[in-house]
Amino acid sequence: MTSTAKAVALFSHIVSNPGTTVETAAKELALPVSTAYRLLVPFFRAGLLARPKNGEVMPGIPLMLSLSQADIAGILGALARPHLARLSKTLKMTSHLGIFENDMVTYLVKVPHGEEQVFTREGMQLEAYCSAIGKVLLSELSTDNLAAYLAGGPFIRLTPHTVTDPHHMHSHLMDVSRQGYATDIEEISLGLHCMAMPVFGPARRALAAISVSCGDKAKLLAPSTREQLKQTAAQISGACQPGL
Repeated sequence: MTSTAKAVALFSHIVSNPGTTVETAAKELALPVSTAYRLLVPFFRAGLLARPKNGEVMPGIPLMLSLSQADIAGILGALARPHLARLSKTLKMTSHLGIFENDMVTYLVKVPHGEEQVFTREGMQLEAYCSAIGKVLLSELSTDNLAAYLAGGPFIRLTPHTVTDPHHMHSHLMDVSRQGYATDIEEISLGLHCMAMPVFGPARRALAAISVSCGDKAKLLAPSTREQLKQTAAQISGACQPGL
């Protein structure tokens, strides 16, 4: 690994783990501590990293100000759109990219296919508890955040198939977490079937989720659909992470 690659890996590790120390970061990346300090000098000088007197290292104020102004949703959408276009063409289904925002799913990308109409649109928000993308993102929440969400009902029954009981929801979301994908079988709209998987960023943080939707339940639940969705989620996740 070149010095540049080592410096980038070290910087990325610290930004993903704010509050760590140079010594800890060096150990986790199998670098000599003296080398780690030398590699980080340009980042400290540029204000990209800050080092309080307690020994911790964290992102610097200039970096955080830049990040706060970045259009993360726009970047995610731009990275995902070509992958979703190929997915929709391959499966002949509508595909989406969505994020969890204010307890709702915000759809950033929609790629329709053929004449089949799906009522969603880019920028639209839908309930998380009964959508495939929402279930995936809820399953990735911390224990405390998920408990707070489930305690924030009541949950509206949108169709006869919508699950509204928080205990049933929790059990289902644990299944989603274990299996790595979620389905919505006419839970948000009669005649609509969806499957979703997470998109991961650095430190395996779920940034978003992608889904495919159609009116044919058997087609949606076919193993080939799940495999194509899995491959596309992996491709988008790779585009969101350094060095992948």
